[in-house]
This record gives sequence, C-alpha cells and structure tokens, in this order.
Amino acid sequence: MSNLRIIYDNAADRATVSSSATQTGLGVSNTLSDIKSKVCRSTTTSLSIYAAWTTLETIGGIANAFTNISPTTTARIRLTNEVPNANMITYSQQMENTGSWSQTGVTLTSGIPAPDGTSSAVHLQETTDSSAHEIRTSLIAFTAGNYYTMSAFLKAGTRQFGYVGLPTAAFGSPQYVIFDLTSGTPALTVGTPASSSIQAVTGMPGWYRCAVTALATTTASGTCYLGMKSSAIAGAYVGDGSSRIYAWGGQVELGYMTSYYPTTSAAATRPFGYIDKWQSYAYDSGNILFSPAPYKILHGLTQTQASSAYAYGGGKYACFWLPNKVSAYGLAVDITDTNNLQGYVEVSRLICGDYWAPSVVDVQGTSLQVVDTSSHSRTDGGDLYTYVGTKHRKQALNLPSIEPTSRKQLWDIMWGNGISKPIFISTYSNNTDASLEAAHMLYGKLSQTPSMGTPYFNYVSATIEIEEV
Repeated sequence: MSNLRIIYDNAADRATVSSSATQTGLGVSNTLSDIKSKVCRSTTTSLSIYAAWTTLETIGGIANAFTNISPTTTARIRLTNEVPNANMITYSQQMENTGSWSQTGVTLTSGIPAPDGTSSAVHLQETTDSSAHEIRTSLIAFTAGNYYTMSAFLKAGTRQFGYVGLPTAAFGSPQYVIFDLTSGTPALTVGTPASSSIQAVTGMPGWYRCAVTALATTTASGTCYLGMKSSAIAGAYVGDGSSRIYAWGGQVELGYMTSYYPTTSAAATRPFGYIDKWQSYAYDSGNILFSPAPYKILHGLTQTQASSAYAYGGGKYACFWLPNKVSAYGLAVDITDTNNLQGYVEVSRLICGDYWAPSVVDVQGTSLQVVDTSSHSRTDGGDLYTYVGTKHRKQALNLPSIEPTSRKQLWDIMWGNGISKPIFISTYSNNTDASLEAAHMLYGKLSQTPSMGTPYFNYVSATIEIEEV
C-alpha cells in the first residue's frame, strides 16, 4: 500500500523566514538552501522556525529534509490566516506608563510575570475609595458604524472578577463585561455589546484573554478601560485597600478580536503572518511526533555521530501532513527534542506548501536505490582496497503503474520543474509504519530529463528517477 504525495512548489521560497537559532553561521537562512550540509542549529534541545507570506499560501505538508532529531521529538505546527490589523493602544505591555494609562482607585506594581514569558505584567491593587477600580487608556478615536474590540489579559489575584470595556462617548453607553477569572466565564454584561469572549492562555495557568466588541454609534474619542470588581455587580464599590488582580497586553482594534500585537510609544500594526502564543489559529496540531522512525545505524560511526552524518546516509527526515489543507499567511514549527543525542536541534531545508497526490491511493511500481559513491581498486599484491565515498538515494517512479489522468499530471510537474528544481516526495505518507514512510521520503532533483515511449498503441513506457540532493 502506498500514498504518494509530492511537494513540488516549495512555499518557503516565497516566505520571510526567521527562527530561534542563534548559532553564528548556522542560522535560519540555511533552511532556504538546497545544500544539505548547510544547517540551522539551536543551542538547546528546542528550535522554532517561522515563515510569513503577504499572500495566502496553501499548506498541506511541512518537512525538514535533514535533521539530527530523535524518534521522540515533538513538534507543534501552527498556521494563521489573519490579515494585518492595528493595536490602537500605546504602551500595551507597559500599563504603568502614566502617559498612556491613567489610574482610578488603584495602585500599580510592575515587574510581574506575563503570558509572553517576560516580567512586563502589572498587578492592580484597589484603594479604599468608593469608585471604579481600574486603569484607562489615553484617548482613542472611533468612527461611527464600525465595530471595535477591547481586549486584555487578566488573572485573578485576591479578587476573582475583572472587566474590560469601551467608552460611552463613541458607543452611546458603557459597553463592558465582567468576567469570573477563577472559572473562566462571563459573569455580567453591561450595555449591548455585539460579543464578548474569555480565552485561557495556553501554558500560563490562571491567565485569560478577555474581550468585548461593540458597534460605535458616534464618531468620537474616548478611553477604554479594564479593572476589578468585588462581585459581579455593575457600579462603584468601596475598596479594601489590598485586593488585586493581574493585567497585561491591552489591545483596541477595528473589528473583531485577532491575535494580540504589542505596542510601545505609538500604535502598531501586526504584519502578515504574525504568530504569537495565544491567538486562535487556522490550524494548531498540538504536540505531535515529528520524526518517529528509529535512528539509522552506520558502520564505523556511533549513533551520536550518525545522527548528523548526512553525507553518509545518516540523519533523518521530519515530516507532518495536515489532515486538511489550510490557507495561511503564517507558519510556526516549534520543535522539542529532549532526548537529542548531540544536545542541540539541527535542521536543514524547510519544505512546506501544497502537495500533489494521484487520484488513486495505491501506486505500484516504485523503487528505492541507495547509491554509494565508494570505489574499489586493487593493490599490486592483489588486495581489494576501497575508497570510502558519500551516500545518497534515488527514487524511481514507473509511470505505467499510475492511472492516466494522474500520470499526465505527474509528467507535467516533472516537466515544469526540470532537473534544477527539487521536489519533496513521500511514497508512503501517513503510513502507520513510521520506518516505512521515513525510508521512502526523499528531497531531490530529477537525475535526467525523462523520456516517454509508446511501444504499442495506448501503452506508455516511462520511468522518472529522482536523486537526493
């Protein structure tokens, strides 16, 4: 049984690519090279790679051609199709900034651990005043007829209720929602907002992204706000002088809530393909095995050495096929390999994009060849001496084994790419036997321009041979 898939138009070639790698000379640019000896290397057992596009790309599969990762390596694949949108708040990660945030009935303490891993959150401690206990943004301009969303990250302290809201000046009346920050649910809605939401932040227990959306009825400027409540009741209350909640990452944007994007002294626009840790994704794989096949064993090399001996047949391919193809502006691949033998993650060519597959699942007539460039010679004493060379593989596809429509499509793909443009091919994609799929994944180029013959009527004879880079 086989399930042939080919990525022949690598979307990574059109992407702006970045990564968490910091090794000098072994950075993310190497993931765009078809030279397998050029690798991107982390300094730890984790590595993240990001790709961003300004036009939508169809993503059906993601792969790295040569890696040193172990069979237990996991990856999280995330895709976003959000377009750019502005965060209209300034100093959204510095709520202690008095030029952008004003305080009513609270005192602020900064330097609190935030959802992004920095220490940029604040806690709001209520005073003993009989008032609202909140912070407000500087003036923001709203246009009648448009929907706007105010959102912020909140966490319960000794108070369990927090709220976010939009101003009366532009929305006709206060538009806010009180959220229960212990149960993660809305507790009270004030006004007539179009929608509200509370979303738990992955990996940061207790933090929620709270949002409210409303329709502006008047063109006017006003201040958005967030704060705490002693209970799920509207209006002011007398504070106790010690209760608190935690806050971070305010955002006001046109339309409905998208991913959070930070600002400093001026409002900022999130670029195409931006991916953070808490947005809603077009696709999120969760943690999946990225290269579950066993290590290769190479004569004369330890397993640790063989894990990156790419020139001699070592190393592994890593690949993930999405359940359904997704249109995306951004891609993130977060790799974690705590059992890495070399103590760092190393990957080479990034491959991603749409894939071609034949219209039938069963494809017979494929062969795989290991090419060893070593050569023999004999000494004057008659002894056989071997000059050790590099190793690579060749994959052959026999076109007569493929039904006619798919055969023509495959022929056109190969004709279009020629011998200079590589393709990624998996003959047993998504097979339950990880070793079988790993053995039949190949990133390579046509060995030569194929020929197609018709030895007799309505019969085609042709073999396509792909040579590993």
